Amino acid sequence: MTVIVTKPTKVALFDDGEYEAVITGIEEQNDVQTTYEVKNMVVLVFDAGGTEVRKRYSRSLHEKSDLYGLVKELVGEPGDSFDLDTLIGTLCRVFITHIETETGVQRYVNYVRKAEATQPDVVLPTVEDDANALETRGWDLHLANLRILRAGSKPQSESKRE
Repeated sequence: MTVIVTKPTKVALFDDGEYEAVITGIEEQNDVQTTYEVKNMVVLVFDAGGTEVRKRYSRSLHEKSDLYGLVKELVGEPGDSFDLDTLIGTLCRVFITHIETETGVQRYVNYVRKAEATQPDVVLPTVEDDANALETRGWDLHLANLRILRAGSKPQSESKRE
C-alpha cells in the first residue's frame, strides 16, 4: 500500500481575519537589527482561540510609534511611562494574515484593536494574582468565559471561581 503525504499550505488553524484574543505575555528583545538601525523591541504574545500569535513593537512611547497607538487603543493615554505588564490579561481583537516567505507560510498579526464593548463582564485574573493562581484557576476560568461569550451566555462571576 502506498501512502502519500503532502506539506501543509498554511500554518494556521484558522483563516485570515479578526479574532478575539487575550494578551498572555510580554517579551523583551534588546539590540535588534532593523532595516535602518539597532533598536530595543518588545513582543506581545496573544492567545487567539487557543493559538499563540505574536506582534513585535519598537520599545518607544513616541506618539507616532505603534506601541503608543496600541496602549492608547487598549487602555487610554499612556503618559510619560507605562508598565507593559499591566496589559497581560487584556481582551482585544487581533487581525491575522498569512505571508509566504522563503521558509514557508508565516502567521502575522496585522493590527490589534480594543475588544467589543459587550465583553467587560468576563472575569480576568489580575496582575496581582500570583503566577500559580493564573495557571491553576484564572486562565482556565478566563478561557471558559470566552467560550461562554461565543455561545451567547453570561460568563461566570468571581464568586463562582473559588
